[in-house]
Amino acid sequence: MANSRKKREGTVFVISGPSGSGKTTLIKNFLRQKRAGSGIVKVATCTTRPPRGGEKNGRDYVFIGAAEFERRAKKGYFLEWQRVFGQYYGTPKELVKKNLLAGRDVLLCIDVKGARALRRGGKFRFVFIFILPSSDNWQAELLARLEGRLSETSKQIKSRLLLAEKEIAGAKTYDYIIVNKRISRAVKQLSGIIKKERETRKNKAAQLQGS
Repeated sequence: MANSRKKREGTVFVISGPSGSGKTTLIKNFLRQKRAGSGIVKVATCTTRPPRGGEKNGRDYVFIGAAEFERRAKKGYFLEWQRVFGQYYGTPKELVKKNLLAGRDVLLCIDVKGARALRRGGKFRFVFIFILPSSDNWQAELLARLEGRLSETSKQIKSRLLLAEKEIAGAKTYDYIIVNKRISRAVKQLSGIIKKERETRKNKAAQLQGS
C-alpha cells in the first residue's frame, strides 16, 4: 500500500525569484491555460504583509495577523516559514500534503530563503524553478517594476534590489531558470518544464512497476 501511494504522489514545483521578476503574473497566466494548468494546484502562502492592489485573499495570499501567524508557526502549521523585510511568509503544510497524496501537483511561489529551507527538508518531490526578470539589464527592469507597484518606499525598493542581487547569484542552485522577458514565452517554458517532469515521473513509476 505504501508503494502505490508513493507512486501516486504529485510533485511540488517551487517558483522563486527576486521581487519584481513577475512570478505572480507568470503563475496566473500559466494557470489560465486549461491543459497546462490541469492537475496542478497553487497553494497560497500565508503572510502578515498587507495586500497590494488587485490581490485577493485566499487566491494570491492568505492574509493574517502577526499573532495568528506566530501561533500557527508554534503548532507546526507551516512546511517552511520565513521573515522577510519585517513580514512573515509561510507555506501551509497540510494543504500541500493533501494535494500531493491526491495525485495533484502543487505550485508554490516562495522566496529564495523559503526554497532553501524546503531543499534541506526534502519531505516531498521538489522541482525548483528560478525566475529572472531579463538576461541583460535586470537592475533597471526590476526597479521599474517595483516602482510601478506603488507599494514600497524608496528605502524598501533599495533593500529589495540589494537582496535581488544576492538571490540572482544563487540562481544556479535551481533545477531550471526562466528568463521572464516576454510573458508568453515564459509561460511556454514553464509549461514545458512541468510536462517534462511529469513524463520523467511517469517513466520512473513504470520502471518501478516492471522491476
